[in-house]
Amino acid sequence: MCATPTPAPEKVSGEFSYRMTYTSTCGENSWVTSGPVTVEVTDGIAEVVAGPEPTRVATVSRLLELIDEATQGDADRVNVDYGDLGQPMRVEIDWSTDATDDELCIDVARFRGSGLMGPR
Repeated sequence: MCATPTPAPEKVSGEFSYRMTYTSTCGENSWVTSGPVTVEVTDGIAEVVAGPEPTRVATVSRLLELIDEATQGDADRVNVDYGDLGQPMRVEIDWSTDATDDELCIDVARFRGSGLMGPR
């Protein structure tokens, strides 16, 4: 049973230049961080500029890919909140409600973009 989140506004498309601070707090996976991570993305190149170095770095395009994979695939639960530019601000994916610790939860605390995203 695949849940479908509210669609992102049409402003979202790939990468542009921005800085965001996020935490990943649930599940036991390579996205989990021990504290807030600030990532700066310039022309599609991501760099962690503050916080612990995660195994996997969340970016707008990677979060959108994960959301698409979850809604098109077999995820049991998908909840997403979007910001004004259409960027994911909170992502909760539970691939299997019968399994423990397979969830993905990413909360974006701060987001500052230097340009608008094009149509998705």
